[in-house]
Amino acid sequence: MDPARSERIEIIVRFTGDLSDLVDVGFLSMTVAEPGRERFHIVPGSIPVDRLDDLAGVEHVVSISDPEPYRPLLDFSIPEIRADLLHSGSPTRKGQGVVIGIIDSGIDWRHRDFVGFDDRTSRITALWDQLLKPEAGETAGPGGVGVTYDQHALDQAVQGVVPVNSLDRGTVRDTEDEHSKGHGTHVAGIAAGDGSSAGCCHGPDTYVGVAPRASLVMVRSDLGQARVIAGIDFILAQAAGRPVVINMSFGNTLGPHDGTGDMEEHINSVVLAQPGRAVVVAAGNSGDVKTQPCHVAATVAGNDSVDVAFTTVDGIRGRAFVDVWYARAGQLTVSLTCPDGTVIGPATHGNDVGPSPANPGAAAASQAMVTLTSAINDVLGRDNQHLVRIGKPTKGSVPAGSWKLTLANPTGTPVAFHAWTSPFEFVNFLPPVEPPDAKIRGSADSTVGSPGTAAQAITVANHASRTGCCDLWPSTDIEPSSSRGPLVRDAAANPKPNIAAPGLLITAANADAANLPGKCCDCCPDACCTLYVDKTGTSMAAPHVTGAIALMLEEKHDLTRAQILKFLSDSARAAPAPADPNTWGAGKLDVKGAVDAIRAAGGGGGGGGGGGGGPAPVLPAYAGPPPAGAHRRSPIPGGFLELRGQLAALPDGERLAAVASRHFSEVRRLINTNRRVAAMWHRARGPALLHRLFAAETHRCCIAVGSAERRYFERFVGQLELYGSPRLRAAIALDGPALFAVLLGAPAMSS
Repeated sequence: MDPARSERIEIIVRFTGDLSDLVDVGFLSMTVAEPGRERFHIVPGSIPVDRLDDLAGVEHVVSISDPEPYRPLLDFSIPEIRADLLHSGSPTRKGQGVVIGIIDSGIDWRHRDFVGFDDRTSRITALWDQLLKPEAGETAGPGGVGVTYDQHALDQAVQGVVPVNSLDRGTVRDTEDEHSKGHGTHVAGIAAGDGSSAGCCHGPDTYVGVAPRASLVMVRSDLGQARVIAGIDFILAQAAGRPVVINMSFGNTLGPHDGTGDMEEHINSVVLAQPGRAVVVAAGNSGDVKTQPCHVAATVAGNDSVDVAFTTVDGIRGRAFVDVWYARAGQLTVSLTCPDGTVIGPATHGNDVGPSPANPGAAAASQAMVTLTSAINDVLGRDNQHLVRIGKPTKGSVPAGSWKLTLANPTGTPVAFHAWTSPFEFVNFLPPVEPPDAKIRGSADSTVGSPGTAAQAITVANHASRTGCCDLWPSTDIEPSSSRGPLVRDAAANPKPNIAAPGLLITAANADAANLPGKCCDCCPDACCTLYVDKTGTSMAAPHVTGAIALMLEEKHDLTRAQILKFLSDSARAAPAPADPNTWGAGKLDVKGAVDAIRAAGGGGGGGGGGGGGPAPVLPAYAGPPPAGAHRRSPIPGGFLELRGQLAALPDGERLAAVASRHFSEVRRLINTNRRVAAMWHRARGPALLHRLFAAETHRCCIAVGSAERRYFERFVGQLELYGSPRLRAAIALDGPALFAVLLGAPAMSS
């Protein structure tokens, strides 16, 4: 047998009968779908390529999909949505007892925003890394995909009981590419970060997320649709009856844009299955029709044709697509004119063409192969489709330049169509012009992407908000990139987006900064590291709503999706005129108003009663906030433990190591919270000094420093004596000269 033919591929199957019939022909399910309210079972899994025909031959298999993957799309935004008033109110609402599920590019689970106040427990109760290959001693994920870590494993890693490296491969920092690095960490920080880390320009509790006491379940994924469906089911299983809200800050611009895709129907099914569940989806960032027009809509008159021009840029990393959907009762043929003048097609109604080279004059390895695929009379009742797929050559990328899609109508009846490009950043239709001309040009309408088109999803647009103390972005209008509605079918019954939230330059947890061996934060105070970062997009707007729903579910555990959306909509603040609902949904998020509305309706107080559709799940008791003024101390970093071992090997080293350990936390706190101490620390180049120190050979502790650094270091010690506790001052006076002589090769200091 050809090995290539026996390779397993991931697919999504819709069927109506017994799963065992699929298993008999080689299908391996990643999850067993919950009983829902949809017409079909929708199950992701894998099958050998050479068994696809056998699977298609199973009588009750309705469809087999091989879809394209999705792509990833505070301190001022939290007051903007009035979450801070719930954090400080009576009773407080911070998401206690609610599970927030994140499916994304990963999470920096070491970040202190995701560590409990006891410094010994992770707020991430489960992590499924779908990108790993299980090794000895690891637990394989559902369907044998990836690796799962339970809270016990994460707690041990947080405490340093097991080597951090044992989980390094499962974090966002190791395998993400530069275009998505830290996306999941940032999203989780907005929804549920506790903001406990300090920085050089701020103290603790500055960048607090919307629901800082919620539990987290994380799925690290490549965002293939089959794996995302399995991730949804994993999160629901981990929630184990607790109220749960899932955040999906990703999407794509392909598909019918009518809410009937596999992912959309699965979301509908699990949300409708029981109360206390919600799925929040970013609307998308493809609404800027002036710079990245990805959607056109027009009509082809009877016995006529139209040309639709589009361009591609150089260096596209993968394939390029134009996805055309036209009226189910109509007929269209399609042909493609390539940048070098090559014409491919026509593909007639219901027939395919290709693969054919777009650039036949190029060397074989540099040829981009084009396929025109036609799908008609869809069993799910959707419109007809022509999909133009431009493949990536073995060498190089999709040819850059101007392309022309010709749509011809062979009948006498006009046929309306919509078309979308992907990836929309690199494949664009013609932008609008003033005054309009006769060419088919981009439209911002109908750009909400999948899975945000799901009827039971709560889909979020992105609006600007204040981003600094000088109000540098005073506008509160919609961001131009925020995707717009309406959907192309049944828009009145399924309006999108549903609501808008802040998404411009949102500051939240930064991956890679904290506690990674070899990085500065392994040995330096938080103040020396960039633990928070700004990002923009509907990806940042969505977790604001996710966190808001967590606060609402803390107030009333068994809210249905319909109730959640009604409370959000009724309490939303008005958008600037003209407030088009296809752009804004119901308006601007106001979570304080939503929770107040729940209380006014008589369903508040954290209970489950009042029309929620079932008994409230049993939740763990709320332990209350930490003592006033108390901030968590993080575990001693690995680099410091290494230094302590080096000191212990020196004459009098055991005593000096004990002194360093005893006062480490206080020194770190002073650097994090006292500007004068921090200033001298940085002028002494303390972060670089410690980094060099820990990189030195284990048999020598001292390193060479310049005279300027030595002077500033002495001033740093003086600030510690000025602001430190009596015990710290006494230790500096007694052991400081000897300790710093060991570290810096410095002469004895006077106190």
